[in-house]
Amino acid sequence: MAGSLLCLMKRQMPVLFEAEEACAGLFHKGAEEYVVLAGTLETGTQGFLIIADKLLPFVQDRTLLFAILDRLNRESLSGLHQLLEHPGGVIYLYKQIICFPQGLSQELFDQLLESGVREFRQGLRYICQQLESVLTAARRSGGSRMGTDRN
Repeated sequence: MAGSLLCLMKRQMPVLFEAEEACAGLFHKGAEEYVVLAGTLETGTQGFLIIADKLLPFVQDRTLLFAILDRLNRESLSGLHQLLEHPGGVIYLYKQIICFPQGLSQELFDQLLESGVREFRQGLRYICQQLESVLTAARRSGGSRMGTDRN
């Protein structure tokens, strides 16, 4: 199954890395570029799709950031939004587990990729809106809520 996944990915994007059960590539949608990681699990009928790209600037108030992420995940229907620590900030990603008991076709892969990118973009927009809302409220009150223990 990993071989067919690699073929499906190569039809959509340049593949940067491939291993026995997974591969990574760069997917372009309009002017945007996304890192896509996909792979199969041991059963061969399940896999994963991860869309990652954006390095968010360092936010000192991690409690706030994870509260925003928690709200986003409660509203997500098919995947999980995560943040990974990185020296310059955090990397935002969207991850979903996929089942394909009848095999993974190009059409199914394309649909999963499109929906994954759409969820990624919506999640990123939501995170940025929530952070901007907090920053705007902090400016109005004359103080900064970022980097403090207050919520």
